[in-house]
Amino acid sequence: MYRGGDALEALHGSVPEWLLLLAALVTRLGDVAALISIAIVASWLLTWRGTPNGLEYPGTGSETDSTAPNADRAPAVWLVGVVVGGLAAMTALKYLFALPRPELVATTPSTLPTALESTYVSTVTLGGYGFPSGHAVGATVAYGALALAIPLGTRRSRLAAAGVLALAVSFSRVVLAVHYPGDIVAGIAVGVAYLATVWWLLERSPVDRTTTAFALALGLALVAVGVSGFAGRSVAYAALAAGGLAVWSFARPRSGRLSSARPAYHAESATVALGLLVALVVVGGGLQSVGPAAGLGALVVAPAVIRSRRASGSRRSSRVANAGPTGFRRLADSSRMTDDNRQLGVELGELGDQLESAEYPMSEDELLEAYGDEEIEMEGETSTLEDVIGPLNEDEYRDYGEVEQAIMNMVGDEAIGRKNYSDRTPPATGEDRQDEGAPDQDDQEGQESF
Repeated sequence: MYRGGDALEALHGSVPEWLLLLAALVTRLGDVAALISIAIVASWLLTWRGTPNGLEYPGTGSETDSTAPNADRAPAVWLVGVVVGGLAAMTALKYLFALPRPELVATTPSTLPTALESTYVSTVTLGGYGFPSGHAVGATVAYGALALAIPLGTRRSRLAAAGVLALAVSFSRVVLAVHYPGDIVAGIAVGVAYLATVWWLLERSPVDRTTTAFALALGLALVAVGVSGFAGRSVAYAALAAGGLAVWSFARPRSGRLSSARPAYHAESATVALGLLVALVVVGGGLQSVGPAAGLGALVVAPAVIRSRRASGSRRSSRVANAGPTGFRRLADSSRMTDDNRQLGVELGELGDQLESAEYPMSEDELLEAYGDEEIEMEGETSTLEDVIGPLNEDEYRDYGEVEQAIMNMVGDEAIGRKNYSDRTPPATGEDRQDEGAPDQDDQEGQESF
């Protein structure tokens, strides 16, 4: 396989000392420890601040995150899962191709401080396999994912900045003669392909984004474990992903009288993750090698779990979306509803309005991740919105009309304020609303206040 050896030899020996020093600094931005640390800190900041994480949905018509309607407020810890998955995929490919690094060694600059000589020498005399470049893959994935997640400016400008960083890190590897040009080209290509595929999966996965990202990272890490023969770094990636997935699945609050609606995949993913952790301890090197990485994974998702529990304990109910003049809200007759059921009617009404008008930019799973832990008081007891709407995700719906139908089949007559609504037909619009059993005009005047 041609990897650009002649180009590397032509460059080697003609690199000025200042460029070697600069490359030695820039290349640290692609170290595994640096990439994971940056991803963790960014995910924590996005989660604790509760800011939109920069996701832009099809049909929003806006490239600027801050103006996109209903920007996603879900915890951003999925970012770490994406980065770990990319590093695991890179490790698997390195062992699969098993191609050596260049034999050339970059010279040590005469101006290098004595205290930094050992660090520099270790940087330019790496062992292990060289194809594809791990720094190129990791930088492309990590900084590309950050560009998709951080709500600053436009997506185009963020991706451009991420591209500059990834190219700088990649070029530094050639300057330091630890990779051939072909290694970094392949690394960037792998990183772009991986990130595009993962992004496509995150937008279409039937489960929440965090579970999807950590489950994918765990699967790729297990592949790396098998290909590498239980190499230490592969085991660490698997343990980190398993630890994060287990804690996220087990610790997220599921309260209320409808708690049986808890998605089955949470329990299943947590059980699988814990089982794999035990297997890694037994087969992959013991608790000393697996425990710290698993603990880090648990620590990664801890802020998101705490934030979800605080939101759950506050008993606040936010608007699901800006309700329009049609849909469930006009069927919710407040004069016949208790305070608890009225609040439920408001939440379901707003959701129904958005589904009916086909304006909601999220899938149902993204909706639940953003708002599922916010509580609704219902008949003197407390249930989360996910508990109420969760059963909808058990079936597949062809359009928003079928989702409305399922909501109406689920909610009692008293909750929607329509006693004679036995046929459960989706709500009419305009003047057609004055059919048999619908609230009269006087009733509807009182509904607009909520």
